[in-house]
Amino acid sequence: DKLGKIKEYIILQLRLSNGIDKHKFKALFGSNIEDMYLKEITECISLGLLTENEDKSRIYLTDKGEDLANIVWEKFI
Repeated sequence: DKLGKIKEYIILQLRLSNGIDKHKFKALFGSNIEDMYLKEITECISLGLLTENEDKSRIYLTDKGEDLANIVWEKFI
């Protein structure tokens, strides 16, 4: 199902150092990631687990987030 593919994509992309490309996410799934997961993203950023690049086009794990990646992934599943 679509939601399962989205969750899998998020988890797999967050394992990579360059994280989730928001434009690619929208191209693949037809929605902005923030429209689907704003609460989860905001919470993880406030906890220092996720961050965005300067132009806000990518979301990726911080060093702390890499250490606590399972916590981040649980927010999206």
